[in-house]
Amino acid sequence: MAQLEALPPKRIHHSKDGVHIFVNPYWGGKFVTDDQGALVIEMMDHENDEDRLVQQIADRLNINPYEAAARLVAFTEQLYKRRMLGQAEGFSPDNPKPDFGFLEVTRKCDTRCRLCYVDSGRELPDTLTAEEIYKTIDQMAELGVENIALTGGDPLTRADLPDILDYIRKQKGLRPAISTSLLSLTRELAQKMAELDVAVQISLDGCTPETNDWNRGQGSFEKTMAGIQLLNEHGVVFRFAFVINKHNLPDIKEMVALGIELGAREVAFGKVKLAGRAAALNEAVVPSTEEMIGAYHQLYRCDFDVKNSGLKVRCKHNQALLAGLDNRVGCLPCGAGRTFVHVTYNGDVIPCSLFNGCRDFTLGNVHHDRLTDLWQSSPIFRYFRQTTADDIGACRDCPVKYLCGGGCRADAYLGAGSTDAVCSDCEDLLAYYNWILDRGCQAKYITAF
Repeated sequence: MAQLEALPPKRIHHSKDGVHIFVNPYWGGKFVTDDQGALVIEMMDHENDEDRLVQQIADRLNINPYEAAARLVAFTEQLYKRRMLGQAEGFSPDNPKPDFGFLEVTRKCDTRCRLCYVDSGRELPDTLTAEEIYKTIDQMAELGVENIALTGGDPLTRADLPDILDYIRKQKGLRPAISTSLLSLTRELAQKMAELDVAVQISLDGCTPETNDWNRGQGSFEKTMAGIQLLNEHGVVFRFAFVINKHNLPDIKEMVALGIELGAREVAFGKVKLAGRAAALNEAVVPSTEEMIGAYHQLYRCDFDVKNSGLKVRCKHNQALLAGLDNRVGCLPCGAGRTFVHVTYNGDVIPCSLFNGCRDFTLGNVHHDRLTDLWQSSPIFRYFRQTTADDIGACRDCPVKYLCGGGCRADAYLGAGSTDAVCSDCEDLLAYYNWILDRGCQAKYITAF
């Protein structure tokens, strides 16, 4: 008796006007069928023996077994073609090794961005010294990270930044990266970055001075462009980080075009978070649900449009629809406690940067705790590794939970005081995914049984 390959259990099923769309979030597969095809898929869930399934189909549809067998072969061929059969191996949450160490080396910044979620600006007296930073890098290396990203504030404001980058690369053999606006980049530092193969993430919130500088301050755009020119002259790899807010919605597609024009490897898009200084602005900067549907769809289309350009468009909320999530289906969509460890400017260890200053989510401090011990034993890290969308009270019954993975738990905590609550993206994502799925339920796409 032949065994049929199973359909993924964690999948999306959406129907409209008698048309059904199934999405395989493991590999981004999509399959559209009619009522009869949906019935057969339901039968396949309960019977994986081909002979018995053929007989059940024949009985249910009142056709002879030979016709049922021929239809099933053609139907499963289409399921394979559209990446709907099989699933990835399950994810093991037990003490994974982090790839990235995020290390805040300062809170000083040359701008006062309206949307800064860590409220950076001036240097703080308890900022890690150079020697303390080296010891923290040692701990990260001991933990097994391969990349160390220096964040802030703006790391470029530290006079000893070249020495820190040198320590990461030459002393520890790790890959250095920095997150910056490039406002004070010098030719000498750009040359040093090239020498050490530093990866750079550039914060840019618009394609013109008018759009970008609303958030980052007058003159920021031109200074950033001058910095990018220096990076390109020295062959330094960089990507853009773009925070979607009400003021830059028209720049989304243009930002992708600018990334291609300037030679960026990637443009990463994310909706503004109401933390730090942004918390006081609220509705003045947060796009409406309709605006976010449009933004996510633009990015969905951009992913296809730029495939051969060398630029990657990164919008995590489209990943399950486009490329799939592999074995991470249902797991939280961030890498807190799984792929990265985060240390703040004063040595506090937190799950991610959104928990800055939150004592309930401060796991320890590198001055008196070993990162390896915290990584292996912290119940907070364990929560982020083991929690799935099925475990979150606000997500448990959601029909699209395997596309978003339950959303940002830090955002839920900041907004509602509980990691079991909905995040601020929830309404947008539910509406967006239903809109995408409705559009997929068209007769011209149907594979009938």
